[in-house]
Formats: sequence, C-alpha cells, structure tokens
Amino acid sequence: MPQSGLFATQDIPLGTRIICEPPLITLPAPGDQIDGLLLAFAALSEVDKERFWALPTCPASASEQLMAIKRQIDPLFPRMATLANKKTPQTPREVADVAKYGPRLEHAITTLRVAARWYAGRYSLTNLLEEERILLPKDTPIAGIFIEAGRLRHSCVPNCYAHYNSTANRMTVHATTNIAANEELNISHLASGYYEPAAERAQELSQKFGIRCNCTACSPSSNEYKKQEDARIRARDHALRLEHFLATLDDAEECDNSGAVVSLKPPTVSKPRTLAALEAAEQTALDVLQALRDMHCGSGIEFTRWFNALIDVINPALAEFPEYERATRSSLVLIHAAYVLRLCRWTVGEDSDEFAVLVARKKRVEGVIEGDEERAKGLEESRKRIGIL
Repeated sequence: MPQSGLFATQDIPLGTRIICEPPLITLPAPGDQIDGLLLAFAALSEVDKERFWALPTCPASASEQLMAIKRQIDPLFPRMATLANKKTPQTPREVADVAKYGPRLEHAITTLRVAARWYAGRYSLTNLLEEERILLPKDTPIAGIFIEAGRLRHSCVPNCYAHYNSTANRMTVHATTNIAANEELNISHLASGYYEPAAERAQELSQKFGIRCNCTACSPSSNEYKKQEDARIRARDHALRLEHFLATLDDAEECDNSGAVVSLKPPTVSKPRTLAALEAAEQTALDVLQALRDMHCGSGIEFTRWFNALIDVINPALAEFPEYERATRSSLVLIHAAYVLRLCRWTVGEDSDEFAVLVARKKRVEGVIEGDEERAKGLEESRKRIGIL
C-alpha cells in the first residue's frame, strides 16, 4: 500500500517541533504479540480504526510471524474465492466448507492486515536492551504505533527526526534542517543507514518495509550520489575503528550509542591509555562527524553520538596529559557539551529526559572548569606568598 506522505505547508525552520502525538496502540514486552495487538485494535473507535487502516503496510517477508499468518491464508483463499464467485448454487459440501473455513480465512486476513501495519509503523518506546526489559514493571508499554508519525516516508537523507518522549507519552517529530514549503517530510527507517552503501540500504528497505528509496543518496543519476556513497563508506570505516577503541575502555559505557548520556560521573581510567591512541581516537571521531556533515546529516541525533565520545571519554583523558593544557581542553569539552545540548533541543526538545541529562552534564563541565580556575588562582596566590612569583 503506497503512502501519501506528509508535506510542509509553509517554511519550517530547523528545530521546529512538527508533530507531538500520543500512541494509538501500545504493547508491553515483547511488543509483537498478535493476540494483544488484535485486542487493542478491536478496542479502537471506528474513527481510529479508519485512521489505522490508512497506515502503510510492510510485506509478509518482513517477519516470520507475518509469514506464518500468510501460510494460513494461502491454501484457503483460492478455494473460498472460487466458492464466493460461483454462479451456480453451492453443494452441501461447499456450504459446509464455507461455514468451516470462511471465518478462519476472514480472521487470518484481518490479522495479517493489522499486523502488517504494526510491523511497518511501530516505534520502540524504550532504549533498554532486550535483557534489561524484563526488569520493567508488568504491562509497561515498550512499543507503539502513531498515526501522524506513521505517515512519514523514509529517506536516507532525512530532514526530520522522530523520538518518543517518555515523560509526555508523546511521539515528537522535529525538523533537523530548514525545510521549504511543499517539501516532503522524511525520517530514516534504518538505524545504521548512515554507515551503509546504497546497495545494502536498498536490500534492507526492500526486505523489512517493501519499499524502494529514490532519495539523492540512492539514485545513481543524482549529483549527490557519489558524494553520499563516499561519505557513508568513510563514516563506517571511522565509526568501526572508534567503536573498537571505546570498547576496549572500561568507561566506554559512559557514552550511550543512542546519543544520550547514561552517566554523569567523570570517566574512570582503569586501563592505560597512550597519548597517541587518544589523539588517534579524537581524530577518528572528528572524521566521523565530518562524514556525517558531508551526507547532510550534521544536525541529527546521530551527530551527538560521536560528540558524546569526545565529551565524556576522549577529551577528559587528553586533559590529564602534560602535553595538553587542562583548562584549554576543558573549555573545548564545554563548547562541545553546549553544542550537543543545542542539537538535543533541535531533535528531541527541551521537555525530554535526554535534554535534562545534557543540561546536567553541561553544568558538571562548568563546575569542573570553575574548580580548575579556583585551584589555579589559589596556587598562584600561594606562590606569591612564598615568593616564587
């Protein structure tokens, strides 16, 4: 089923919140239980059911559950269709078959129609890992579907970002670039799309969503195509190297790959880090950021992921080396923290938990700088008193 998409009716500045809506349906863990989904759908009003039916679908191949439902339909549909279109009266055997298999087929088709829309448009309502979700209270929603956000079509060069605000129980969509009137609003359906060449993205989009992307990063005839391909290959190479470096550090968990800071504790150095390794990691992070800029994705949430590595791990560690002036490096951390805070405001909003965490981080960095300045001032005064200066 093709989507109609959403289009800007006026110019939309970067950072504008375009959509803020509650979920139509939510499910607790594991988030793909068909019986629960059908009950939730049945509880909808007729108006909301019509809105649900207008959502896009994904192919049955996107999920083994969908394929299992399709396998129930395939042997029944031809027989029931033949009997439904039969011009002559049905025989007693045929009447019995319709009575027996007709309701089964109808239920299976409805189930497939509902589930195909759920799989195509559901959003995760939590950043917790699978093994951590078992700790959530019973019946805590972990997946949901949203009517307006569900109409946003995919682009590998998106101009919007969709984010679930758990505090408000709303899906928010923000403009991650300046959007002109009549321009289509797009988000990326691919979590790792920034690090995949066009062929890999095309295969994933086809298998999971049954769609073909014709954005500038996917169309070989586009003037941007080669630049996009080169940038994504560079981004993947640099990201893999940086992830490997961070994985070797005990405090790498200080940075959350989703872009939000998990902990506000200063990084703990439990493994020796050479100056050369840290300088190489810093350059690699900057290279990833430049590659994202080159693919016109420098204002999205993915950008904060690598800035967090600089802020929480790399720069604080570099500041401890005598080759670097601590105050200068701390000032750089503050500049980065302030920039990431601005990115967060643009992409998820000031009312999000993520924004509150980043505000606290910025204050922590400011406190570190203030403490360093006071210590330096105290040291200078002590030297004056004993006649060193």
